[in-house]
Formats: sequence, structure tokens, C-alpha cells
Amino acid sequence: VGIVLVLLASVSSGLRWALLQWLIQIDSVSSNVMVAIYRFTPSSTLFLLPIALVVEFPRFLQSHFASSALLTSEAICIGCFGAILSIALIGFEIFIVKLTSSVTLGILGQAKEIAQIALSMLVYKETMSVRTAIGLSISLIAANFYKLIKQGESDDEDKDNDGGVGKKE
Repeated sequence: VGIVLVLLASVSSGLRWALLQWLIQIDSVSSNVMVAIYRFTPSSTLFLLPIALVVEFPRFLQSHFASSALLTSEAICIGCFGAILSIALIGFEIFIVKLTSSVTLGILGQAKEIAQIALSMLVYKETMSVRTAIGLSISLIAANFYKLIKQGESDDEDKDNDGGVGKKE
């Protein structure tokens, strides 16, 4: 179940980035980070609010946070901090998609996963299995291959743009 949920989350993120890139391409106003967030917020809220109410709210009512007004306000403050951090991260994602592409954001997501593996090994003394090492190697090779392809495309565009400059007719 966990693997399926992680795969669905990855697919959903990729779809969101691709739709964001498409929105920015067809509507220049959406390249503004706050406008893009404003446009995505209603659908995100409508999708996530029922899930949160069904899954999380009963757990909150049973937790010790619901027993005291001070603890409830502390939980609300922590939630608000998480919301502000989330908006900042989404704004950063929108900025990256606007400058590059959704594929680049996907590659950066892979770099984040690699960093998480390294941190879990350092902080939690996790050991790397053969399967994890193979997956990490594939991710690194794919990220470097993509970087080489993008660098080659960038070099080709630079040559095409400079090709007509300075020629005498």
C-alpha cells in the first residue's frame, strides 16, 4: 500500500508540474507565483479538505492537543507554520517551472530523494541495501544524462543564435 501511495504521489506531482507549465505557457499572468497559487488553491482545498476531515480530524479530537486550549492553539500555530512553509515551497516550484521546465523540477525532485537517503544514513544510521544502491545509481546516471542532454541543447541553441551574427551580405 505504501509503495502504491508513493507512486501515486509522484505521478500527481508530475501531473501538477506539467499542468503548471502548460498554464504558464498559455497564460502569461500565471507566471506570477501568487497568481498561480491563487488558481491552484481552490481545487487543492476542495480535494484535500474532505480527506483531512475524515482522516485527521477524528485523530486530533482523540489526541492530547484537543484537551487544552493552549495545546490546541499550539497545534494551530504549528499547522500555520507548515502552511506558510508549504506555500513558500510551492512558490519555489512555480519559479523553477517558469524558468526551466517540469522535467527539470522532476530531476530536482530526484536530487532531493538522494539527499534524503544520504541524510537518513547520516542522522539515523540507516544502512544502504543493494536495491537502494542500484536505485540511487540509476537516479544519478539519469540525472547526469539529462544534464548532458540539456547542456547539448543549450549549446546548439547558442550556435544557432550566433550563426547569423556578424555575417556580411
